[in-house]
Amino acid sequence: MQIRPAVNFSLEGRTALVTGARTGIGRAIARGLHEAGASLILVGRGDLSDVAPALTTVSVDLSDPASVEPALAPVLRDQEVDILVNNAGTVHRGPAVDVPLSDWQRVMAVNLDSAFEISKLCGRQMVARGSGKVVNIASMLSFRAASSSRPTPPRSTRSSA
Repeated sequence: MQIRPAVNFSLEGRTALVTGARTGIGRAIARGLHEAGASLILVGRGDLSDVAPALTTVSVDLSDPASVEPALAPVLRDQEVDILVNNAGTVHRGPAVDVPLSDWQRVMAVNLDSAFEISKLCGRQMVARGSGKVVNIASMLSFRAASSSRPTPPRSTRSSA
């Protein structure tokens, strides 16, 4: 997939960290940033080697916010992030009245807690440097009314982004 921006711009010399980069929107964002010249730090579950040429890939389970800092701190010691894209997200499929607490907590951890933790880590660099951009990806689910048969955790978390 080739992305052709309407206005040419360059991200040469910039480093972008993208979460949820393995599939979907995150994958497309990572490829677009790469095509614009950015160096990439890709964060996701599993193998990320086929997404785009990356400076670094970090495989981490974002449903465990305590694993975020140990996974990213070594990378961020050596590399400064100019652009952070918090894209990782998950849903629980099924009636809202049947959502187990553990599923609610998993959705909250991936959609909110991990974005919060990663934003703090990258934000420290950005504040110290005096520049940087943070992009939080939300979902259309956050703008639509929920029926009793639709899941509520992703609506809550994605609107919080």
